[in-house]
Amino acid sequence: MGSLAVVGSGIRPTQLTPECRSAIVAADIVLYVVADSVTAATIEGIAVESVDLGRLYAPDQNRRLTYATMVDRVFEEVDAGRHVCVVFYGHPGVFVDPGPEMMRRATSGGVKTIMLPGISAADALYADLGLDPGRDGIQMFSATDFLLRRRDIDDSVPLVLWQMGAIGQERGATEPERKYLGVLAERLAEIYLPGHRIVMYEAARIVGYPPSLDNGTVETLTGMPLTRASTLFIPPARTVDVDAGVAEQLGLVDD
Repeated sequence: MGSLAVVGSGIRPTQLTPECRSAIVAADIVLYVVADSVTAATIEGIAVESVDLGRLYAPDQNRRLTYATMVDRVFEEVDAGRHVCVVFYGHPGVFVDPGPEMMRRATSGGVKTIMLPGISAADALYADLGLDPGRDGIQMFSATDFLLRRRDIDDSVPLVLWQMGAIGQERGATEPERKYLGVLAERLAEIYLPGHRIVMYEAARIVGYPPSLDNGTVETLTGMPLTRASTLFIPPARTVDVDAGVAEQLGLVDD
């Protein structure tokens, strides 16, 4: 019986961890979807055999079909008894639909499997914007999910909306989609004042380069720069006082 390791390559070419590199080297075959040619070349240089799954993307094809094809391709190798490593850009379980699906399929079939984390866009965002979820809390959604489910938002907690350039998209695309930014701006205006500050963020993919940080407001959202990798950060609109009674119960009251 074969085995499966699903690993993350990180955001930049230098972020492939020793643990993930070892999984690549040990595999009979490595199948990958990464965002830059340097990482692809690194994988191809250390793998016994490699396949670029990114070639399965097609501009007019529903992404769900593409992901299902990726999963089937991986299990052709697993079912053949090979030790398989799949590499995804960033973290393999964060906004990577086929990664968790591969894990579920392997587990249900009794295949030995493991997921090894990589540095994700969230990790980069924490560092670049100075966020500490353990101190401030955090709310995170894809922009599409945020709109579809009309998520209840606490405006005292930072809000992060992912995949800003793909709102409402089910098909693969190479260019960002702007036509639904107005819908998002209307929803945000129900929660925040029109002049509330927002930041369009994109992590740096090249060592030594700064991240992209474009400041705007809720009312200027539709005119802000946008790429397929853009993330929207919305800082809190207010602070919340400590509950004095609970603080006393927890022994956190200064003498």
